[in-house]
Amino acid sequence: SRLLSDVLHTPGSDRKLLISTGLVASLLPDIDLAYFILIDHGLRHHHTYWTHLPIFWLSTLSIAYAICLLPKLCDGRPFVLMFGANIFLHLALDSVVGDIWWLAPFLDEPFALFSVPARYTPWYLNFLLHWSFWLEIAITLTAYGVWWRTTKQAIECRQIKKPGKRPAR
Repeated sequence: SRLLSDVLHTPGSDRKLLISTGLVASLLPDIDLAYFILIDHGLRHHHTYWTHLPIFWLSTLSIAYAICLLPKLCDGRPFVLMFGANIFLHLALDSVVGDIWWLAPFLDEPFALFSVPARYTPWYLNFLLHWSFWLEIAITLTAYGVWWRTTKQAIECRQIKKPGKRPAR
């Protein structure tokens, strides 16, 4: 979200709100986990729920973007694009080892680049001990590094602007 905000941010718009929109969107498909655990009790693969169906998000985002194109009605195009990019990034990352029904409802076929063999009990150990988990850790650490670097630069920039202050090194 932080990197995409550099592209989508427009003068006069709130960059923090834009980044927050992306962060919320990146987690939104997994709200179905509450239903999966509390109500469905794991009877269906949670990636078959509407929150993980690309056709739902494509339709919803298309309508939202079309509304934002109407004159004087909405200037939220950067937010719709940020929201959509993060939703689809979530679905793409889920497609590494998790089934995503990319062509539903036209084709009832899940797609995943790799599969996680069932070797361990409890089931979640299969994911925690699979190489793809380390890919997720690497992505998280990279995001943290970007945040740290940009935060540090912002602090140094503020210190330079104060008279008589030099940035700490």
